[in-house]
Amino acid sequence: MKAYHRQGIGNLLLDEAEEWCADQEVAFLQVKTLSASHPDLNYAKTREFYRSVGFLELEEFLELWRSENPCLLMVKAISQGSFC
Repeated sequence: MKAYHRQGIGNLLLDEAEEWCADQEVAFLQVKTLSASHPDLNYAKTREFYRSVGFLELEEFLELWRSENPCLLMVKAISQGSFC
């Protein structure tokens, strides 16, 4: 929903999630989104948001969601805890 874009809501939600995960000693967060192999401009903005908050592109899965929807796995380290 465009009306809610760039209002800081995503950052606030992610901050809360990271704090909770750090308290649980979770070492990494992961997200899956449409990869850049697909030309959708909205998902390009999604990937840019995740990059801006520290997520790194880890792997692209061309067949996870069918070939017309290539998946990008992104990860972010959040604590020194164990991997979950």
